[in-house]
Amino acid sequence: MKRYVRGLALVEALLGLLLLTTSVAFLVTAGSLLASHQRRTERDRTMVGIRGALEEHLQKRGNYPESFGAPNPSVGSPGVPGPWDTNGAGWRQLNYAPEGEVEFRYQVWTWTDGYLISATGDDDRNGIPSYYWEVWSGGKRVYAGDLRPGA
Repeated sequence: MKRYVRGLALVEALLGLLLLTTSVAFLVTAGSLLASHQRRTERDRTMVGIRGALEEHLQKRGNYPESFGAPNPSVGSPGVPGPWDTNGAGWRQLNYAPEGEVEFRYQVWTWTDGYLISATGDDDRNGIPSYYWEVWSGGKRVYAGDLRPGA
């Protein structure tokens, strides 16, 4: 009878260890997914803000500002939080700045009736940059792309 009790205790211990391991794995995965979602939310919010500032510039001045391919923030690497530079090349033409630091690096190219906004970051913090871009022409989004190598 003692062997049965010991065997049962061993099974219970193994099940407890399995439950603990599964719980930790779930929490780590959920935390990683939440952080990745927050970075994408930052990217989406910032791109909406840039888009709004470009459209506002068009309404007020009758054209889009000249292209400014210089990344913003201009310091650091994608995936590392950096301060928004409202005085950077071309960026001072826009009436926009996101709140706080941003992890993506944004660039804008414009032409007569449209523009391209790109964002480079590290969605899942695996050290491999991810890229996102939108092309707008005539007030409509004509293309959006998302490239996440290694994802």
